[in-house]
Amino acid sequence: MVTKLSVVALILLVWLSLIGGGCSKDSPVARTTANGPVEGIIQDSIEVYRGIPYAEPPVGENRWREPRPHKPWKENLRCVEFRSSCIQPKVSELEGGGDVGKTSEDCLYLNIWTPVKREKKRLPVMVWIHGGAFMTGSGSVPIYSGDNLARKGVVVVTINYRLGPFGFLVHPDLSREASDGTAGNYGLKDQIEALKWVKRNIASFGGDPDRVTIFGESAGAISVGYLLLAPSAKGLFYGAIMQSGAPTTQKYVMPSARGSLTQALVTGKELAKRLGYEARKDAVREMRMKTPQEIMKAADMSLDFIFKNKGLVFAPASDGHFLAGEPDKLVAEGRLHDVPVLLGTNRDEASLFTGDISPAEYKDWISINFRNRATTIISRFPGEGVGDLNAPANRFLAALWFTEPARFLARSISQKGGRAYLYYFRHVPKYGLIKEFGSFHGQEIEYVFGNLGKILSTDNDKALSRSIMDYWVNFAATGDPNSQKLTHWPAYDVKRDPHMELGTAITAGTGLEKEICDFVEKVRSLK
Repeated sequence: MVTKLSVVALILLVWLSLIGGGCSKDSPVARTTANGPVEGIIQDSIEVYRGIPYAEPPVGENRWREPRPHKPWKENLRCVEFRSSCIQPKVSELEGGGDVGKTSEDCLYLNIWTPVKREKKRLPVMVWIHGGAFMTGSGSVPIYSGDNLARKGVVVVTINYRLGPFGFLVHPDLSREASDGTAGNYGLKDQIEALKWVKRNIASFGGDPDRVTIFGESAGAISVGYLLLAPSAKGLFYGAIMQSGAPTTQKYVMPSARGSLTQALVTGKELAKRLGYEARKDAVREMRMKTPQEIMKAADMSLDFIFKNKGLVFAPASDGHFLAGEPDKLVAEGRLHDVPVLLGTNRDEASLFTGDISPAEYKDWISINFRNRATTIISRFPGEGVGDLNAPANRFLAALWFTEPARFLARSISQKGGRAYLYYFRHVPKYGLIKEFGSFHGQEIEYVFGNLGKILSTDNDKALSRSIMDYWVNFAATGDPNSQKLTHWPAYDVKRDPHMELGTAITAGTGLEKEICDFVEKVRSLK
């Protein structure tokens, strides 16, 4: 991530501290789960349960193994405080998205917000999967607080999952010991285990287990895309929302972890080498004895992985089992679960990543990643002024990483007879603290959750947030974002190529970044 972001990190910390509802006296409340009773609190008409364990702690012999359901308990388990997030690199508030609190390898917990007053019928459920490049983030970040969405008539769940080397290590020893012969993707398997927990237990919290919508941003959106493709996730969700990410995003936004099993094995062997176990037959056994801090030190992860290629990068890989093949091919073949999808991108997606790179670094990156097509790309999208919002290079990268993957997925779904809704978020707050980044990567999150910074929001911001929340909640309830009080959002079809513009005004448009997306599709050899 660009270094000048650290300049605004302190400002963002103040901003995040102002997010959320007012304080009120808390009252205890208890619910029953298949594992045992849990105790939460009532805050401002919302029941809140923080830190419910959904799987056994992935520590000791459970490190680098598939998640296991948590053992039952008898006494009330107090779930009023967030539990630990996955251990991760320390980054600025802006780079990481917010304060993740305490970190630990013991991190498989979820949080629930549900209205106190509910109709007799069960409510739709929205399960949030956080972003953070598969190496940072947490379901407990303040901006993800689900109380405002819950007031719209849904049950909101946020989850933690394993990150970095704990969530995505691939090593030959791990493959040999696995029942299906594959290693890695533990973080994605954690997400599935959390969804299984929701399926079993959410009715106790007023939720409908047959109306679960998964939604996420960035790496969380990529995760949602992979769950759409994963056979083991079938039947666990009713709809999917992807904010700034799709199954085909990882290939170029994470160039040192493109998703191939071969590349993941190279990274896994390098970690073993750094820990001194490269040539040992019992490497994984020895690595399980290392402390989490020793693992993190050897991995030396950094968010400067796109252009700077710093540290080891651990991410999902196509293993032939959990992910049966390359996402590009699977999407093109229509091998997606048959559920409605809502997805989109922000106008200035690339701005947070390009602020400090030089034209030479941009050209080198294009040459490395596109080789014989590099000259064509650079001639059409030169690197001069790459950090400027409207620079050709910046527009190309935004389309490459986010806009074209979203359109490609929407097209594939529509062509196979499915239903997709495409959006384009282009709003820049009038009093935004970092307006120089435009409608940057992650900007829409506060509007989706209704957690606007009090010192920043105007009536326009609040109105936009209410509309976005209504669209998202309608979609979670029915698989269609529309209602009579909202501007009509047309379902995607290839011929009209429609999308919804989410800005100061909400309008339907066609041909989203068509010229650039058409070019990206050609250079990516998708047709």
